Amino acid sequence: MSDSPRSGDPETAGSSPTATSPTAANRADTNPAGRTAALAALEAVQVLDDALDRTHHRLKSAVEMNASDVSTLRMLVIRERQGTRTTPQDIAEHLRLSTATVTTLLDRLAAAGHVRRTPHPADRRSRIVELTDLARSTFLRHFGGELRAMREVIEARDDQELAVITAFLGDIAAAVADPEDPTRRTHQTSTEEDA
Repeated sequence: MSDSPRSGDPETAGSSPTATSPTAANRADTNPAGRTAALAALEAVQVLDDALDRTHHRLKSAVEMNASDVSTLRMLVIRERQGTRTTPQDIAEHLRLSTATVTTLLDRLAAAGHVRRTPHPADRRSRIVELTDLARSTFLRHFGGELRAMREVIEARDDQELAVITAFLGDIAAAVADPEDPTRRTHQTSTEEDA
């Protein structure tokens, strides 16, 4: 590796001789030029995470379900939009629950009319878990307002901005995902296939 400064380094950016002084370098370590935007982005991600967490809790209260039930339905919504089939084993791995617990969970959701289990087209020993129209309408009834508000924000951006935002959110999701979760790269793979 070369010890020579790179033009993109915060300490060497600009033509001022003080940009490379020890005092300037110390300031750069605590607040380098341009890192304010990175900190703002990190804070925005944290604020979004908090808002989504509160939305998740509102849904739990509105439909009188526990966290695992709501997480299962949310997983099914996402995977349905991606065109991905979901098995009980996928749910067990995603939620880190035993298959017996997931069976009980799915029995409960099926009895409430939110999911149905159908034969797997390629594996007779397995089943596919699908959302019902009731589940979709329940989500829409309780969160249609939030979805419309998000759509308005999204539609205010041009395609180039949305491509950057989509890549950023996908990378953030992959960065915080459990490395042992087999679905952690699902979003990125789906995005790459759509390109």
